[in-house]
Parts: sequence; structure tokens; C-alpha cells
Amino acid sequence: MTNKPYLNKTKNTISEIRQIGQYTDDIVLLIGDDLINDNIIIEGVIIKHFPTIDRNDIIEILRQKPISDGREINKVFQWHKIHIFDTYFKQWDKCLYIDAGMHIFKSIDKILDLDCTNKILAHSDAYPTYDWNLTIQFDSIQFPELYKELCLKYDMTVDYFQSGVLLYDTNIIEDNTKYDLIDLSNKYINSKTNEQGIMNIYFNCIKNIWEQITIKDNDTHYYDYWERFNLTRNDYIMLKYPRT
Repeated sequence: MTNKPYLNKTKNTISEIRQIGQYTDDIVLLIGDDLINDNIIIEGVIIKHFPTIDRNDIIEILRQKPISDGREINKVFQWHKIHIFDTYFKQWDKCLYIDAGMHIFKSIDKILDLDCTNKILAHSDAYPTYDWNLTIQFDSIQFPELYKELCLKYDMTVDYFQSGVLLYDTNIIEDNTKYDLIDLSNKYINSKTNEQGIMNIYFNCIKNIWEQITIKDNDTHYYDYWERFNLTRNDYIMLKYPRT
């Protein structure tokens, strides 16, 4: 998905998916309202518009009670990711969501071939130490009542996933899935990482269908935020922020 500021990064990721990732099947690019009139054409890419999710009222509350590093106000387009669970995507058996700006270093076939039957596969955000749990994804200072309610309703001590790479069976998409996510986002406005915390409440706590995506096999590591353990980019299929 992309808005105007990320369009060039998106085009680069798409190019790497095709040329390095050796992927030849469908790619869907989700755009919001700021690109709807730009007549974007990218060869071999389906351009799909969904309305930008309106969070203006919530943003005004968060301006008075900031909860994170500013992303809750400055990166609200991240909420557009909720649209990947629209019933539109049920025309495919499985979907691999990749953040714009992702870097691809090898064929992505091994990731696409993973079994995600009735599941959503993603990487633990706490890897490799697992010192964090879902509680840190939600503010408890500015919105103590919301935080208390979350802890009473859900097991907030669980591990949780990053939302930058998501492989999922489209059977998990029901008619109400996207709208349930939106409702949760409007209720728990103390999500410090925008859509990531809300997706974890839904798929991890409520549905219990998240599984850790394969970390590595004998040949390669699959995906990580950046390199670890003295590895280089050549040891991975994809990285969000390569350092080497």
C-alpha cells in the first residue's frame, strides 16, 4: 500500500519483488484518496483504491494526549493496512502483504510456499530476546481506563507480531473482519503503533490464529527487521531496514 510520500519506495519494492524476488503472479497496490486522481500505472500491478480511513476526531484527542513517537498523528496512513482484510482479497487463496520500502535479496518462493491454512503468519516483534509482550503496544499513562479494559478482556502478556510482513489464508477474512478491526481501532485509541497493536488484539487475542513465520531453514533466513547475529543482507530473503 502507498500514499504519495511513499510512492517511489513502493515502486522500488515492487521492482525488487519482480526482478530479485522472481515473482511473476498478481501484485495489488492499495492506494488512498491522495492518489486516486493521479492515474497511476505500474506494469503488471493492479491498482486498488480504498477510502482513506477517517481518524480526524481521534487525532484531535491524541494531539492533546500524545501516546507514542508521533506516528499516531503523523503516520495515520498506516491504518490503511486494515483494508488488506477486505473481502476483495478472497479472490486469491493466500496473500502476502509486504510494507512499502521492503528490500528483497532472494526469491520469495520459500515464503509464498509456507502453509498458512486458516492462519496469519508474521514475525514476532520481540525476537530474538522475547523480552516484550503485547502490553507495550498500548499506552497506559494517557488512557489508563482503556489500558485497564484491555488487560481485563484479553491476555496482554502474550508475544505479539510485527505487521510489516503478513502471510495469510484468505479464509480468515469474513464479511465483518475489516469492520471489526476498524471498530477496535476506534475504541482502543491508545494503540502506540497504530494498526499493529489492533491487529494483534484481533488476530492474536480474539481469533488466536497468529503463528510465527519461519525464521530460517538450512539455506537462508526468511525475514527480519534488520540483520542480527553478524549476518549480512545476503543471508536473508527480505529485510525492512538492512544495515550491511
